[in-house]
Amino acid sequence: MAAKGERARRRALLEAERARAAQERELRDARSRRRRVLADRWRARLPRRTRIGRPTGRLARRRRMQSLGLLAALVLAQGAVWLSTDDWLVRAGALLLAIVAAPVLAALLFDRRH
Repeated sequence: MAAKGERARRRALLEAERARAAQERELRDARSRRRRVLADRWRARLPRRTRIGRPTGRLARRRRMQSLGLLAALVLAQGAVWLSTDDWLVRAGALLLAIVAAPVLAALLFDRRH
């Protein structure tokens, strides 16, 4: 009989321990849910983040190559001006002209409607 009483006592202790663990788990889950709801509320007030990276595909690659080609041509023109003259005013004027002309040349040379 003593063995049955011992087993019943151990089983009662085990069930009490399981109940305590379940209660702790429930409290922890409730705390986590409250924290998540609060964080979601704050996150809703903040602006959305945009995707990081560059666009892929044939059109994006073509646009990058066109922009790179225009940039290379403008750098080569700058290099030619800097090598051909020692006048800083002409060099600065050529740089300013290249900066102003870059968007105009891009609009004239490349068809960006597609």
